[in-house]
Amino acid sequence: MARPSILEQIEELSEFKSPDFHLFRKLELSEVERYIRKLKYITTALEHHRERMVNTPQTPDTMFSVKEIAAKLKVTSVTVYNKINEGSLKTSRVGDAIRISQKQLDDFLKGN
Repeated sequence: MARPSILEQIEELSEFKSPDFHLFRKLELSEVERYIRKLKYITTALEHHRERMVNTPQTPDTMFSVKEIAAKLKVTSVTVYNKINEGSLKTSRVGDAIRISQKQLDDFLKGN
């Protein structure tokens, strides 16, 4: 079986034929090969991302910011921070951000 030409490889990777596809014929061979490498890299990266998204378990627990909790409880952000500092409202850290899960909010409202 003969190896596909560079243009055939581009057509195959692109999954579509652009109306300007004839412009590839004017490119230097090295530019076309660079384009193929980029397409392969992007395709591989998308496949890995898709696998991670499918295989990553989604937690049913929604996370809220301090501002969102303040809006839900109809209080100021300062009040929420005071409850956090008192220890009555448990939080989680996501990087530098403070997040409050629905369970943590429910526990706080129940007085646990």
